[in-house]
Amino acid sequence: MKNSKQAFEPMPLDSASTNELLHLHARALIASNIAERQTEVVRKAFNYLTASENHKVVYIADEVGLGKTYIALGIAMLLRHFSQEKTMHRDLVLVPKANLQRKWADAAKSFVQNNYRGNRTDIAPLFDVELNRERLQTLLPDAAMTIFRMTSFSSLAAKSSRRARLPLLERLKEQVGPDKWALQILDKAWTGHLFENERARDLLCLAAYLLNALSGRVNTLIVDEAHNYRHGIDSSFRNLATACFLGVHRHEAVLKAFPELEKRLHFPLADKTICLSATPKDRDLWEIARQLDCLTAKHPLAGVSDPDEFRQRLKSFLIRGNLTYDINGQSVSRHECRSEHRQGHVDKNKSAEWLDVPNDFMGAFWQLIQYQSIKHLRAKGNTTFEMGMLAGFETYHLDAQKIHAAGNMPATDRDEDDTDTQKEYEQTATREIRESEDRQVIETLVRDFQKKFGEPPHPKQTPLTHELGKQMFEQQEKSLVFVRRVHTATELSGRLLREYERRVAEDLRRFFEKTDTKPRFPREFWRFASDKLTDLLKEFEMKDVREEVMAFFRDGKLLEKIKAAHGFGWFERRELEGQLDFCFFAFKNNETVQDEVKRLRERKKWHINEDFWKALREVGKSWQMKRIENPDADDDSEGGDELESAYFFNDYFRKGRPGKFFRNKMYRKKSSGEQLFSLPDDPQTNDNGFLSRLLHETCAIEFARWKARESYCPEDWQMLSEILKGIFRNGTGLLPAFLADSAKSGAFADNLLLLLRADAPFAHVAEEVRTILLDFDLLMSVNFGQQTPGSIHKYFRMLSPVVSRTGMTGADRSIVAAQFRMPGFPYVLVATDIFREGEDLHTYCQNVYHYGIAWNPSDMEQRTGRIDRINSLSHRKLIAENSGGNCPVNQVQVFYPYLRQSVEVNQVTKLFGHINRFIETFNEIELTLKRESQVALDVPVSEGDILPLLTPVRPKRGYFEVEDFIDFSHVSEKL
Repeated sequence: MKNSKQAFEPMPLDSASTNELLHLHARALIASNIAERQTEVVRKAFNYLTASENHKVVYIADEVGLGKTYIALGIAMLLRHFSQEKTMHRDLVLVPKANLQRKWADAAKSFVQNNYRGNRTDIAPLFDVELNRERLQTLLPDAAMTIFRMTSFSSLAAKSSRRARLPLLERLKEQVGPDKWALQILDKAWTGHLFENERARDLLCLAAYLLNALSGRVNTLIVDEAHNYRHGIDSSFRNLATACFLGVHRHEAVLKAFPELEKRLHFPLADKTICLSATPKDRDLWEIARQLDCLTAKHPLAGVSDPDEFRQRLKSFLIRGNLTYDINGQSVSRHECRSEHRQGHVDKNKSAEWLDVPNDFMGAFWQLIQYQSIKHLRAKGNTTFEMGMLAGFETYHLDAQKIHAAGNMPATDRDEDDTDTQKEYEQTATREIRESEDRQVIETLVRDFQKKFGEPPHPKQTPLTHELGKQMFEQQEKSLVFVRRVHTATELSGRLLREYERRVAEDLRRFFEKTDTKPRFPREFWRFASDKLTDLLKEFEMKDVREEVMAFFRDGKLLEKIKAAHGFGWFERRELEGQLDFCFFAFKNNETVQDEVKRLRERKKWHINEDFWKALREVGKSWQMKRIENPDADDDSEGGDELESAYFFNDYFRKGRPGKFFRNKMYRKKSSGEQLFSLPDDPQTNDNGFLSRLLHETCAIEFARWKARESYCPEDWQMLSEILKGIFRNGTGLLPAFLADSAKSGAFADNLLLLLRADAPFAHVAEEVRTILLDFDLLMSVNFGQQTPGSIHKYFRMLSPVVSRTGMTGADRSIVAAQFRMPGFPYVLVATDIFREGEDLHTYCQNVYHYGIAWNPSDMEQRTGRIDRINSLSHRKLIAENSGGNCPVNQVQVFYPYLRQSVEVNQVTKLFGHINRFIETFNEIELTLKRESQVALDVPVSEGDILPLLTPVRPKRGYFEVEDFIDFSHVSEKL
């Protein structure tokens, strides 16, 4: 790899020349004015970076939703295009999370295909993006673009004993490969005791320097979410390793001990740097300088101490724009298009009542927890608590269960903070606080309550569960729910799923209502009251029993409790019989279990011999381990290895379950029998199969528009076919398809089309198909742009009405995000701050619930920004109705659920003040803000203290708009 800097052709670009090379309005999926602004930012930033060798860095600080990723790719593409050695040009991208690595890889490929108008032959290598998912390593010489995860920088060295560091030495030797020079340096470091615990920082810098020396130069460095470096070089191992690897920090102790390093190091590694962040600073202006200290050498803010000079220099390389919507010819700010529900309620009705603590025994229990928590804090000398750090505001469950077994999750799927699987919080305001401040109180009170009364309901979770259950079932609305505690995500999603399942089961039972008074469904629907539906509902009734039994395999406690009860006084006899029925079904291949269950059913006294317990335990362990080790082994159907789903009305059709026969029929090849879901090769042909009739009859208008699209190509028909099959095999269409196949009369296609009729129980499935047809280009852009028809089946695995994701598992977050960007399942995504950055979730969601709040208003804005973006569902609704931004039903709905009679009011009051101040000073990034994360216990709060969203809410025009940025295409002399 050539290590010399690449020269650029002296060609400052005007607007016309830029538009000849870049087309950011591809497929017309964003407004033309937004695309024009993006192009102008790209042009001016490129001209700035190439106007002088001293111009090393540009900072794009646009508000969330303005397309910073594509702006950065546009700048990088122009730098590559005008490079005199295009095939040798290399880009390096730093991102904070694994899901962002995949997002950038897809975006880069899409940009080359759809937005770059130059000669693609010169940049073909960009299609082979290198993702470094594990540890920091040398840059591959033939990779046009490499994407590193920021957290990989902290993996270079860990604080441990010298003996434990021997594997680190071997790994580093393996990393540097056959390079004798690097191997000699590592041996010298070992003999020189650099691997001792107290030399951790020196070892870290040495390793980073070695990888720098072996990498070769980078032409363009892109740093996404650059604010993550705001605390500077010395604040963390990650920041220090980054600065050393990029060659922007001199660690004199290492350079003195290893003088042979100096001549091989690249100071700096990257020639040009593009920083991206919607929140470039949190509290003060100097945070931007500290970021640049970690990322680039000789930046304009280095050594500046005067605030006025700092601001002027900042204006020379930073561009910041506001997200505004063009609605009915009027420019409307994003905050004018939001409905913020600050009265604590969970529904959209402006006159909705506050969330109050129930005036009953359960309410008294909540008040007792709060009283004891305050008492506990005061006993420790505290009159304040950390915002968002009282667990009782979210859940009573404090068992930070291991969500994955140690070692089961590949290191390539972990983030830096994923190593501790027992953490309560993924992110806290200070590193010293890692667990809930009321943990001890809740552990004691809840344990005592459970002994006498069972599981205590939570006064905030209950109304939220009911409201979201109604929205999912009745309106099929999507909602994004943010929590703080890791365990809350699991508990809340479980409650929401049970609520939705309960509503579905109640609706299915109505098929059996054949009275002449007011039946739920007309007579023609009675054909669906079949024996197979009866069996399905019976199996659902046993769901809770089955979950109790399966809990035995998770914690080994349930059957021990039963055994110790001596006669099962702990259970109702009916519940026990349900347990036995499940054991009989689940372990039908084990004769010992079968014989013992039969015997127990016949006996009047409930005594279980040891053989039963032993057999049940062994079979259960074997069964559970099989699913842990090979979760895909359940499904041998065509179309992919589906992952296990917790949703009952999908799980019922898995291998070993009663509905598996129907799933086999769905995947059956034409040659071996009827195929329920198939489409002809030609979209013009109606072969009278279900999917053909659905498109040509039920969705005829939308299908005609789909075929008449300007962007139509033959592959679209294959993509549409796979999407529709996924819906009916795994999504919202699975249950009505089963009913249609199980009906006592009628052909399958006739039955299913009847169930999808406008006045039928599953009309929403047909509406989902219509939406897919109308929004097909949008879906291809946000989800499937880099996919082939044969690869998109992965997006339809494990479809469920409710999903949850935290940073504590190795599950693929990008798949869940893609599913959420589709109409249909999932309706609710419960997430920690792992989804605060990077993923766009806006296509069909306009409700965000901050169930657990973050203390930082910029973090709250990042959260809401996941669904408040250009071309969001809300944005499209507002444009379609030409109603301006003030139509409440079409606005982004932002909820802050909290209990009025609690000190939770104190923390949201402070948060609302922070948010208002954040909005008011949004463009004044040079202003120093003092925000406290501590909340006072003793300050009384009234309803009048709950601050509404600021009015007027339109931010002031900032100092860093692209219009004010110097246009170096008009500068005659190079600086």
